[in-house]
Amino acid sequence: MVNYPSVIEQLRKKQYTSRDLHVDVLRLDKLHPVVSGNKWFKLKGHLRDAGLAHGTPILTFGGAWSNHLVATAFAAQQLGLTAIGIVRGPAMPNFHACPWSFQLLRCRSRC
Repeated sequence: MVNYPSVIEQLRKKQYTSRDLHVDVLRLDKLHPVVSGNKWFKLKGHLRDAGLAHGTPILTFGGAWSNHLVATAFAAQQLGLTAIGIVRGPAMPNFHACPWSFQLLRCRSRC
């Protein structure tokens, strides 16, 4: 199983240091360039369960501009799992001019 380390940064601002305050921030946006933020915490249990089920695909839902779909496709690919993304709504506001959003193209490249 993949594990992304948490990044904790200390804020060094004058208004804190002058009062001898120590402020730490958990930077979930720095976990991974694709599977970042709370997406990793939402996915890791499902990825583990799918891996233990030997071949059970992961099914997820998201909009055409969903970074969740991209994160799921990437993580599943890294673990050798199959991911199925159900896209809600049209792929683009002007669907006939350009049928794939940037996020859906990223998902497709992970297939």
